[in-house]
Amino acid sequence: MKTEIKSNTFAALFALVISIYFIFCTISLFQGSPKIDEYRNHLPVLEGMYHQGFFNYVLGKDYKAANTPLPYLVPYLISKVLSINPNLYIARSVNFIFSFLTVLLFIFLMKKISGRLDWSFLIFLFYPYFIKTSFAFYLALYGVFFLLLSIYLLSKETERRILGAGFSSAAGILSQQFIVALVPAYFFSVLIDKRSKRDYSGLVKHILFFVPLIIPLVLFKLWGGLTHPSWRFHNPTLDMTHVTASFVIIGGTLLPFTIDKIKFLRVTPAIVLLSVSIILVLLFSPAHGEYGWHGQVTGYTYNFISKLKSVSYFLSAFFQIALCFSGLFIFYKLAAEILNPTDKLLFVSSIFFIIIYFFDTVYSERHLLPLITLLLSLTIPRIKSKWLLKIWIVFQVIFGSCYFYYWLFIHPSFG
Repeated sequence: MKTEIKSNTFAALFALVISIYFIFCTISLFQGSPKIDEYRNHLPVLEGMYHQGFFNYVLGKDYKAANTPLPYLVPYLISKVLSINPNLYIARSVNFIFSFLTVLLFIFLMKKISGRLDWSFLIFLFYPYFIKTSFAFYLALYGVFFLLLSIYLLSKETERRILGAGFSSAAGILSQQFIVALVPAYFFSVLIDKRSKRDYSGLVKHILFFVPLIIPLVLFKLWGGLTHPSWRFHNPTLDMTHVTASFVIIGGTLLPFTIDKIKFLRVTPAIVLLSVSIILVLLFSPAHGEYGWHGQVTGYTYNFISKLKSVSYFLSAFFQIALCFSGLFIFYKLAAEILNPTDKLLFVSSIFFIIIYFFDTVYSERHLLPLITLLLSLTIPRIKSKWLLKIWIVFQVIFGSCYFYYWLFIHPSFG
């Protein structure tokens, strides 16, 4: 009987996902005009690859993207096979497919963590920066797909799955450099797990994870760094304002988790977290900017904060402190609740991701998508209040839909 109920629930979830994707894919293709990064970067890269050859273009001087090249491979191959010039419809259609597979992976991972299937995956699907990259030819999606695939494969420690996770991690790094955070995270999570059990037998098999990473290392060697030489201004530099921004954005995005758990916070850690929040916000608060350079952040969180600041500096500072406190609290609370190896890997990966974002020179809120994905998978199953979870789902669906409409039809397009 339970098996039948689970089967019916999964069928209902699958049907819902299919319906959502049919509607949003249709709208995206109907809109049919490239957005700013599609027009300036991603479509020109595809065209360059089509005319010059994939590898020739990647290693040539005309490469027009800060990210690594793997996401271009599938639409490039489709264009070559069909002998048609790369276009927006092919590129976006490939994104639709990978987005759909990413949502399924998220559902499977949530099922493994929580032991249940429900509608809470909609919080992830309608997260504005996921829905944006799902239905336009933006490439952060591919890094998230391979990140989730790696973690899902590592949920069982067989040699075949560890090697598969290594290849998936390499593919993730070849899609988005931020995914390199998974490499030290895996090393430390295995080390922590083995030390806690005082059992080092079978440690050698984990080396299989690192073997495929030779592939992105070769590309970085040929490029002379993590980015193509033309995009060397993306090289990492520590910016303390980006430390503040990361915790503020996390605190706002996952605020329902804080609301659900804050009653368990004791006085001493509360004072410490609040003190750190005040210091970060008052001394290292970034401004909202169009390009996210030093001391600047792009994205809707700081766009709202900048508008709030124009009304009242005090109100803006109070709002930032509250969200920064929420972001710090989320990590503090999760650290106390991590039990199984999959949760440990998710949490340790989150820590390494946030460290990397501290060094993100051209800082944008959308860059945090892999980190937010991991934190959603950790926080959603831990929310005890059913009504709070339902409110979060409804809010996210409305907010994500509005953002989707704004991005496609109000934000400037080309062509």
